[in-house]
Amino acid sequence: MSAEVEILKEIRDAIRFLNDTFIQGFQALLAILKPQPPVASGVIIYQISSGGNRMSITGTNVGGQSTFEADALLAGVADPAGFPAGSVDTWTVDDVNVTLGPDSGPNGSQVVASVSPTDTATSYNLTVSVQMPTPSSGVAPAPLTATVNVPIIAAPPPTPNGVTITQVA
Repeated sequence: MSAEVEILKEIRDAIRFLNDTFIQGFQALLAILKPQPPVASGVIIYQISSGGNRMSITGTNVGGQSTFEADALLAGVADPAGFPAGSVDTWTVDDVNVTLGPDSGPNGSQVVASVSPTDTATSYNLTVSVQMPTPSSGVAPAPLTATVNVPIIAAPPPTPNGVTITQVA
């Protein structure tokens, strides 16, 4: 082979090396610049209406039930799907006459609170603590917590369902 052919082969190999190095560097740069999903910075509790919509806390009737939902706060905006997979929420209440059902709802972040018909308190505190999974860095994030005061609404008087006629004279 001639010297020119050898030089051309060396140039070709150098170009391949540079091309491969450029592609690897470009891919690494794209991975760094790729937007990362937002991380929840807080949690907010909403009451769920009978129609399934989020609303502000209105209360629970004595002897009744209310459904509540824990939503992630992403950049200050509530997002019901904002907690990463593997997050665990723990609900607690400070009134022994209020019982909590198991986690439920479409994202597993809802709970049903049932107030005993004998409860004489005027409100209860409902707390949720959300533990997000440990990221690949190996450092578990601190749990996110929120507490709301839920009014206990007195039972309405019974609705009349008949009439009694009494003769007085």
